[in-house]
Formats: sequence, structure tokens, C-alpha cells
Amino acid sequence: MVWTGGGMPEAMFKGERIFGLTPRDGEVEFLLRLEFSGLMAPVITKGIPNLEPHMERFAAALKKRAEGS
Repeated sequence: MVWTGGGMPEAMFKGERIFGLTPRDGEVEFLLRLEFSGLMAPVITKGIPNLEPHMERFAAALKKRAEGS
């Protein structure tokens, strides 16, 4: 699943939040990745804070919910 946004033409700036699920040895691997592109991406991304802690909390909460714990 991919969520795309940016508020301007994609050639100028596009942000994508990419979610993936992959079966792995009887378990499921979860992927969450952010990608930014476009001519304005280098300028805009300088003002974006580190989102890694938020993504880790989201993944942990999703895991907890999925495992029913």
C-alpha cells in the first residue's frame, strides 16, 4: 500500500509512505518506508524532523495489535 501526497505537482515534490507485508518463515515481515522526490525535495526535507521514532512507535503498536497482546 502506498500513500502519496505533497500538495504540489509531483515534479516539484512528492512524498510517499510505503507499507508492505511479506510472509517469512511462518511469520509476517512489516515494512514502512518514507520516500521523498521532486525538484524541491532537498529543500523541503531539510525542514522535516526525524520521523524514525514515530515510525518505530507505529510499527510496535501495529505488532501489539496484530498479535493481540
